[in-house]
Amino acid sequence: MRSVPKHARVLARRALDAATSPVGSILGFKAAGSAIALTFDDGPDPENTPVLLDVLAAAGVSATFFMLGTRVRRYLSVAESVRDAGHEIALHGLDHRRLTSLSRTEARSALVEGKAELETALGVNVRWFRPPYGAHDLRIWRLVRSLGMDMVLWGPSLHDWAQTTPKERWSRIEAQPGDIVLGHDGLACEIDGAMDEPTPPDLDRAQWAGEVLQHYRSCGLTSITVSEAFDRGKAVRGARWTQ
Repeated sequence: MRSVPKHARVLARRALDAATSPVGSILGFKAAGSAIALTFDDGPDPENTPVLLDVLAAAGVSATFFMLGTRVRRYLSVAESVRDAGHEIALHGLDHRRLTSLSRTEARSALVEGKAELETALGVNVRWFRPPYGAHDLRIWRLVRSLGMDMVLWGPSLHDWAQTTPKERWSRIEAQPGDIVLGHDGLACEIDGAMDEPTPPDLDRAQWAGEVLQHYRSCGLTSITVSEAFDRGKAVRGARWTQ
């Protein structure tokens, strides 16, 4: 059997995203100028996050940090430094459990508590949510929207959570204007409810983020927050449900 050409698969994916957009997550943005939305998950982290903030300040860019409640409790002052540096605070979860593994009552409780705890701790309004592992379905999507949040997924990745080769990492970062780029300022572990704790890679994640930002700048791209991209352009949505 002949394989389907890549361009045909892309067109089919776009058509499916358009059809499912009413119940879809944010996948990226159109008409956002030359910007990408750089995002970081699983923080805050007492070692990596402060260094990353210095890297972002030196580059003169903003990012959105999807934080875990378990880590904000442990490292509140670090979370406050992210907020005070002018970056956007978003929710990654009360913890890092896979929401699709929970009952509806448990999932709702985790979302309600996670949002309230983050807003109280940092005095911010939480607008965006990214599910741990990207795992969500229609049930979770509806819960998130009922709480006044919007689901944000991602496209290119810094691939900074796993041990791999530099060539493999570079192959995953290529971005176009409007893309949402995934990075990690922390790495969820067992105490955060991670279900498949990875071995930390031999990588300076903050330094790598700086190298990627330099590459993006050479391509004419800059980084803004998810809210800035949403206000500047038009959100591209699609259902990407996964367990």
